[in-house]
Amino acid sequence: MCHFSDSIDRNPLIAGLPCDITEREWWSRLSFDPFTGNDLQELSPFRKQLFVDRYKELFVPTYQLTAIATQIHRMLIGGLIDRDPYSPEQKRRLHQLAHGAQRGVLDVPWVNAASRGMQIQGITKQGKTQLIKRVLSQYPQVIRRGENSEAGWIELVQLVYLVIPMPTDATKGGFLMQAFIELDRVLGSTYAKDTKIRDSSIDSQLVQLLAKLAMHRCGLLVIEEAQETNQLATTKFGSDFGTFFLRVLNAGIPTILMGNPNAFHELSTSSQLMGRLSDAGLHELKPTASSTAKEWTGDLVPGIWGKNLLPEADEPIDDLPAKLHAWTGGFKHYLNVLRREATMSAVQRNGSHLAHQDITQALQSSAMREGRKIIDSYLSGLKGGETQFTDIPGLPGDAVQRIQPKRRRRSG
Repeated sequence: MCHFSDSIDRNPLIAGLPCDITEREWWSRLSFDPFTGNDLQELSPFRKQLFVDRYKELFVPTYQLTAIATQIHRMLIGGLIDRDPYSPEQKRRLHQLAHGAQRGVLDVPWVNAASRGMQIQGITKQGKTQLIKRVLSQYPQVIRRGENSEAGWIELVQLVYLVIPMPTDATKGGFLMQAFIELDRVLGSTYAKDTKIRDSSIDSQLVQLLAKLAMHRCGLLVIEEAQETNQLATTKFGSDFGTFFLRVLNAGIPTILMGNPNAFHELSTSSQLMGRLSDAGLHELKPTASSTAKEWTGDLVPGIWGKNLLPEADEPIDDLPAKLHAWTGGFKHYLNVLRREATMSAVQRNGSHLAHQDITQALQSSAMREGRKIIDSYLSGLKGGETQFTDIPGLPGDAVQRIQPKRRRRSG
């Protein structure tokens, strides 16, 4: 008899959720083809163009993405296992948190739980949001459970996951209000309008939010999309805000922070925060570095560029992976944009296949011209040069520039 397996099967918080998913199965679960079951040729000219625009919904997994998805799944299910509602210890801690929320204080006793934190970092156009949406689409967001006296509830509205977008003003108050708004949107509650919450201090709102997340047995908290201007930093938000993230983990709620690498600079100065919030990994999404990388030649090029909507095969291109890499800088997003714009060109000229002239036209499109600025800025930063955009770190270039002494100009 395996007591561990039995404890999973009898855990009411896991009932109704997919549990035994292998990494290979995540590959197929993440994949999404918006064109399945449709024929471009049956559409009117305008609807063909609308159809081609759906390339943006195409999702092609890679080894890195499936590994991240597998880790997130383990975080979610593992966290619910650790918070077994039949456990007397879990009932005691939930009661303590509810009592602390009534008092509006953060100094309630805690016992470290085995919850884990994760960071997903990446510059713009790396598909961070698209990835998390594909992963979370595999779960119901809310499950309504009937009476379970042994677990301690008459009715439970279980919150499987919650995504909180970072506010543009990067304040604690803005973040907390956004969190309560998202809770209300998902649960149909009215927490954001509750004057006892709205008119209370920031510290009180923090513990109130934590109490609501614990009460609804939130399985996963995702903080999205931390930009350079709203850094997740103790110095930006105050030490109590950093403590809040630690207490979310201590309450058994796995937490994912997503955003631009620049947003995490201050966070990385705290070993405690960094350690806890990267226990499940610090994953950095980057453009594919080489045209010969397996991710490029085996996944992205066949999965994105190989998605042909036209009735005939593309006009052949010598050394196709290398040329596509040169045109897109290894950005998956711009590989998708290039294919979309080239297909649009072929559709508009009523072509039966994608020709060289369509690629030329696509490279001159406004989407690719603007994209080229981002691509060139990123590649310049990699070589230690200047980057045009402040939210594109020059790695390792920025580090090189910081340590290189400035040259003195010769007089005369």
